[in-house]
Amino acid sequence: MILRDRGSKKWTAMMLTEHVAQIRQYYLNDSKQLLPELDEMQIEEIERTIREAFEHGHLLEVDTWKDGYFTKRCGYVKKVNPHGRMILFKDELEVEFSIHLYRLVGAARV
Repeated sequence: MILRDRGSKKWTAMMLTEHVAQIRQYYLNDSKQLLPELDEMQIEEIERTIREAFEHGHLLEVDTWKDGYFTKRCGYVKKVNPHGRMILFKDELEVEFSIHLYRLVGAARV
């Protein structure tokens, strides 16, 4: 005799919407990662890569961190504002975007 169980479907009907929201928030927070601490050598390597990409017009892939999640963006360095600690990029579709230096965790030439 085979028991046909509905699995977790049977439990969702018994849960309040607040419980479902809390469970979703728990799993969302569980996947977040802390901002990595870069050592001096890593920071110098990122700065060198950005400087070379700016001087020679190379396409750059940057890794950023925001609110616990990492993202990758590609673009050409258009302007570096050391006082505002921002870098202005233009991607291959001519869309401009800026990244705060605090969120930058990696850079590599494409």
